[in-house]
Amino acid sequence: MAVARAIVSEPVLLLADEPTGALDSRSTAEMLHLFDTLSLADRTVVVITHENEVAAHAKRVIRMHDGQVASDVRMVGVSDPPPRLRAAERPGVSG
Repeated sequence: MAVARAIVSEPVLLLADEPTGALDSRSTAEMLHLFDTLSLADRTVVVITHENEVAAHAKRVIRMHDGQVASDVRMVGVSDPPPRLRAAERPGVSG
């Protein structure tokens, strides 16, 4: 419900702290699909997560360790679709 309230006003930026932490696998997939869709609509979605499955949807992954940036990797270009959607577009490639 909180996510619905957050996106109803079509924000340019959405901050999500552990949005899938208490969800079952089906609800997690739906939430990640929603975030991918928002990204395709030129919305910026910042997700804080401990889950690699969630991070795999990100265009950029910044990993922190003990309060410091441990790595900062751009997975795809800023204007490109999210990585999981790009993989789905290519025949024979699974994401």
